[in-house]
Amino acid sequence: EVSWWRFNGAPIEWSLPFPNVIDWRRLVIEVPVEALEDSQSVGFLKAALGVPEEIRRAKREYLMEVRQLLLYDFSASAGRDAFSLVMEEIYSAVHLLGVGPRAYVCDMHMRRFSERDF
Repeated sequence: EVSWWRFNGAPIEWSLPFPNVIDWRRLVIEVPVEALEDSQSVGFLKAALGVPEEIRRAKREYLMEVRQLLLYDFSASAGRDAFSLVMEEIYSAVHLLGVGPRAYVCDMHMRRFSERDF
């Protein structure tokens, strides 16, 4: 991918959490940089509100779809959360690096904790 924000830089998505799981372009509204130069943010508001309603609705729906992946759920009641994704990325990195024959950082099984465990 090509960086649109830095010459010869990494794509902006690589600086956002979980770029392999969350489609950030589908989630965010991009506005021209000129809209951010307005000291009262009116340009930003105009640009954001200028996005057609059906696109904003689709982005809100996708936000609700990935919302749980951006939260830390200490009860582990809703499945994958931000902590799970962090551990999955660490697990993948360790696997790619080939550290030991069975080097496990986590075992990918959901665990339930109570408040007294902390």
